[in-house]
Amino acid sequence: MNLNETYQSLKTTLLAWPHLFVNRRDKKDEENHKISWSNYTRRNLVNNIRRSDLIEMANTGQYSFQMITDGSLFQLYYEFNNYDQILSVANLAYYSTGELSLDNFQELQYLDNCSTEPDHAISMSESSDCSENPLIAWMRIDYSPHNYCRPLHHSCHFHFSQFPNARISLNAVPSPRQFIEFIIALNYPHLYTTYRLNHTHEPNDLTQIMTYNSPCFPSIDSNVYNILPYLRIPNH
Repeated sequence: MNLNETYQSLKTTLLAWPHLFVNRRDKKDEENHKISWSNYTRRNLVNNIRRSDLIEMANTGQYSFQMITDGSLFQLYYEFNNYDQILSVANLAYYSTGELSLDNFQELQYLDNCSTEPDHAISMSESSDCSENPLIAWMRIDYSPHNYCRPLHHSCHFHFSQFPNARISLNAVPSPRQFIEFIIALNYPHLYTTYRLNHTHEPNDLTQIMTYNSPCFPSIDSNVYNILPYLRIPNH
C-alpha cells in the first residue's frame, strides 16, 4: 500500500460506518509523505494516561476523529518514504473515554478550558482525586521497521493500557480499515453486530467482509513468529 491507497482506505472506511465518527481531523500531507491529522504535534508515547490527558488531546486537536457514542479518540499516523511507496513508520491508537457519552466528554472539555481562567477552581489535571481523573483504557500499534524484529520488541507490536510493558508482535501493519474494524469489533460489539452480523451473530456477508482486508500492507518476514504467539493481520 502506498500513501494514496492508505488514505483512500481511511476515507472509504469512515463512509462505510455512517454516523459513527465525528470531528474529523484526518489529513494527507503529501509534502511530508504522511497521513496524520490537522495541527499534528509529535509527542512522546506514554503509558499512564488519565482522563485529563485525553481531554488535553481533544482540546488541542491531537486526534484523527472521535466516536459519536462516547467521544473516544482515534489517532492514525502513517509515514512513507520520499517516493510514497514504502511505509516507514506507523502509530495507530485508540483512547477510550470509558462510560461517558460524547456530550459528557465535551462538557468536561469545556470545564477544563474554563479552568485555565485565574479565578477558576483547580482543574481536573491538578486534582489529586483519582476518582475524578481516572486512568483511561487505550490500545496502540507501533511500527518501526528500522528496529530489529526481536522477540520482546518486534518492529510491529501492540500495546495495551493494562499491560504497558507487554508488546505483542504483529505479522503486518493494519490498514486504516483493518484497524478501525478491529477496534469497533473489540470495543463496540453491539455496533459491530448491527452493521456486520446476522441474527445468529455470524457474518451477514462473509465474502464482502473479507474484501475489507484488501488492499493491505505486506507481511513482515521475521523468525519471531516461530518462537512466540503473535497477532495475524489478514492478508487477502
